[in-house]
Amino acid sequence: MSYQDVVAMLLRHRLVIAIIALAAGLLSYQLIRENPGYTDSASVTFIAPKGSASSFQNTRSRQIVEEVTAWYMMGPQGEQQVRAAGGTEPYNVAMLNLYNDEFPDYSKPYINITVMSRYPMAAQRTFRAVLGVLRTATATLQEQVGATPKDEVRAALAAGPSGPVPQGGSHKRSYAALAVLMAVAICIVAGALDRRRRRRGGGSGRHRHAV
Repeated sequence: MSYQDVVAMLLRHRLVIAIIALAAGLLSYQLIRENPGYTDSASVTFIAPKGSASSFQNTRSRQIVEEVTAWYMMGPQGEQQVRAAGGTEPYNVAMLNLYNDEFPDYSKPYINITVMSRYPMAAQRTFRAVLGVLRTATATLQEQVGATPKDEVRAALAAGPSGPVPQGGSHKRSYAALAVLMAVAICIVAGALDRRRRRRGGGSGRHRHAV
């Protein structure tokens, strides 16, 4: 099909093209106005007590505290305390994995906190609640096994918090993909209508010839 044929086909179906373009325009408007959601995140490190003969001085012991704390925060008790502290949004507390899911490497005593929300203030409020509960849980869990305050591992911010950060992909990429899809849809629909038009024309001609 030549360029002239394509143009002629599109001109024959101007109304259909206008409807598809209108639908694409409405979708573009929705993309602009859509709430992308927000995240608030930070990294927490576990620091051994200074000037103490505590068993928590070595790295493996700090990793144990990290593991137990992360498990607690993602469990029902931790979630209940976060809600009681004012956290209303979904959150995730995960140990830093230096490799991948199949062969995890948790050799560094770090935890990543991530809060997801459609509203920036709610994300920030929940992040603060998670961090507060995590710090309290780190101390409480050690006290339950006999550690004294001076011998406890402390949870401290290593990086962040990031503050509420808008999420979502690039609008430019979305518009480009939408333009391509619109062009494909126009060609498919216009081509289908043309084939239907030819079939009807051919059928009518044969009928007239038979009569």
